[in-house]
Amino acid sequence: MSMKVWVATAGWMLVTVAVFAQEANEFDVTIEEEQNKIIDRGGKGAYGSVLSKLANFVSLNGFADNELHVTEDEVSFDQHEVNLFVSAEFSSQLTSEFNIDFKESGEEIEVEYAFLDYEFNRSLIIRGGKFLLPTSDFNEYSWLPYVNRMVEAPLSIVASPNEWSSVGLQLRGKLGAENAKVTPFYAAYIVNGLGQPTEIEDEEDEIFSVLNGLSEAGEGEDNNKFKDFGAQFGVEFGDGFSLSTYYHYSRYDSSADLAAGIYGVSAGFDNGKLHVSGEYHNSSYDKREEDAPSVIEEGEVSGYFLLGAYKINDRWEPGLRLDGATIEGEDITRYTLGLNYYFGTTRLLKFNVGQWSHEDEEEAFMELGLVFSF
Repeated sequence: MSMKVWVATAGWMLVTVAVFAQEANEFDVTIEEEQNKIIDRGGKGAYGSVLSKLANFVSLNGFADNELHVTEDEVSFDQHEVNLFVSAEFSSQLTSEFNIDFKESGEEIEVEYAFLDYEFNRSLIIRGGKFLLPTSDFNEYSWLPYVNRMVEAPLSIVASPNEWSSVGLQLRGKLGAENAKVTPFYAAYIVNGLGQPTEIEDEEDEIFSVLNGLSEAGEGEDNNKFKDFGAQFGVEFGDGFSLSTYYHYSRYDSSADLAAGIYGVSAGFDNGKLHVSGEYHNSSYDKREEDAPSVIEEGEVSGYFLLGAYKINDRWEPGLRLDGATIEGEDITRYTLGLNYYFGTTRLLKFNVGQWSHEDEEEAFMELGLVFSF
């Protein structure tokens, strides 16, 4: 048995031991009492009602993102996503969370993450299950509509897939004293690997398909022979500044001939009024020639964004973002001018105008986004 399998097995056993190590009085209902209530003949509710008594606190939250896209060729309404979050607190140390994401007006339904956290202390948390990979602030927290102050996701996602998640084991935590002015943080993980990309059906999606195709195929049986691993390390400063870097490595075919390495850096500053953030990602990967599968070529993609925004008052926030990507020698750039209007603490209206540039082609666009949380 390989070292990676031993590490993964030991990690899962550690999570299991941590779960069953909870004191009985930390639960509202013990396992024995719950077993006696599973079958409630003639009663109300179902198994979900039984499970609700096992947690000290269960919450249901979410947000909806509705958009309008206007270009020279089309005007399109889109309910981009409706995201539901369910979290449960079993004790002060043991928590669980999962989400259900309804994309493209409900045409796609996906569970992006479903994990269990056990906190030994703030410097060591074990996470097991399916989780968003900590490859950047944007990937791990982009589902928060307020993190992405523009309507569209930045072009950095071509090098590090947006909402990239997988099943595995993660160790994470914060180092140092809780009120320190400088707080290092880290995350290290081993997960199911990438997979052979599926055939591209839409030519317009081709420029975004390289890494996204690999990640979407990553749960296949052929890939479970090789696990991916990666790590993130960063520092938070008390004045609102943060800086982090990460690296991810994968072998993604059954013969172990194809590999990919992905790295990136993220930086940001936010003091409640001024927000400045940026990311750079680079991916190098192997691929087989279509006409000669035994011949392996190297491909490379990179992407970045720079974003600045300033809250004039509690309601209005103008912003500007420059983002771009280089995909095997082809450059794509985009600039976006935005104006956000916050009405209430859970509702946000986004207005964007900007322009794409790809090779010799340019296209102007206008976008509206209405986001509300609950």
